[in-house]
Amino acid sequence: MLKSKFNLKQELPTILRLVGQIKDEMLAQTKTYEQMANLPATERTNFNAKLAQGQNYQKIQQYRDYEKKYLNKTITAEERAQAAKLKQELNF
Repeated sequence: MLKSKFNLKQELPTILRLVGQIKDEMLAQTKTYEQMANLPATERTNFNAKLAQGQNYQKIQQYRDYEKKYLNKTITAEERAQAAKLKQELNF
């Protein structure tokens, strides 16, 4: 039986990626809570938190894609404007 050793150099990028995904999920949850808290009490019952959380998470992922394009210097002017809009909307 061949035993494998934990190799931090190989595992670190995966760990960081997973931690980043968890942070983004928590950010989407926080943003959803803030949206719900800002609604009048009568409208909160009609607020679909799961749908809003999914939409918030998609916006965060879109912003992350724009970040990657910016770092790779492949972002267009239109994408840069969209990124700025998302950044303001998400309070980054």
